[in-house]
Amino acid sequence: MPTDAQAIFSKLPHCDHAEYRSTINEAKNGYLQGTCTDLLSCLMHWATASEQPCIFILSSAVGTGKSTVVFELAKWLDRNGCLGASFFFVHGDADLSCTTYVIPTITYQLAQSQTYLHSCIIEHASFHLSRGDLQNMEAQVQDLITQPLSDITEDCDPVVVIINALDECADQALEHVPRLLYLLLRGIRGLHIPIHVLLTTCPELHIEHAFKTVEFQSIMKPYHLEEVP
Repeated sequence: MPTDAQAIFSKLPHCDHAEYRSTINEAKNGYLQGTCTDLLSCLMHWATASEQPCIFILSSAVGTGKSTVVFELAKWLDRNGCLGASFFFVHGDADLSCTTYVIPTITYQLAQSQTYLHSCIIEHASFHLSRGDLQNMEAQVQDLITQPLSDITEDCDPVVVIINALDECADQALEHVPRLLYLLLRGIRGLHIPIHVLLTTCPELHIEHAFKTVEFQSIMKPYHLEEVP
């Protein structure tokens, strides 16, 4: 990586321990072969098929194994070059229980995992950082997601972004989580590059309410584990 690119990325306020491979998520790496095969197949098809809705919502109560399934999916996507970024919320971790670093971290990982996005992300990240390191979520989404990805006009395979355990966001969650979802949804709609976003959560009222808005209904695929035999 060129020195100037390294300098820009070093200033981007991201969390290295947010991705699925971090040691903080080691306990989630316990998938038993042969279990939840229908769900995994469904997720793999959604992740790789361009005609699928761009949002997949996996919802279930605590302890039903959704994070373990998502961890296994992340490994599979990573091996196949389809994983753009992953952010695993962790309750009790200062950086991973707030929305502050979600967008910059996703941007940082996208630039590393998808080489064809690297140059356009660098350009827009440089402009973004010229206005300050930590900016509001609307500026983050616009500068670090929408604008750089809008530069991509050639056809490409779907790129998957995983945001796991939305319910473990504790910092002003009633306000910040719906705001994050709305801005991210608005930011990826209309992009030529197919960005698929997997969201997992326990059925918290403020999150469920956000999913029921008109904007979400037309582009989301809900999946409730409790409804599966």
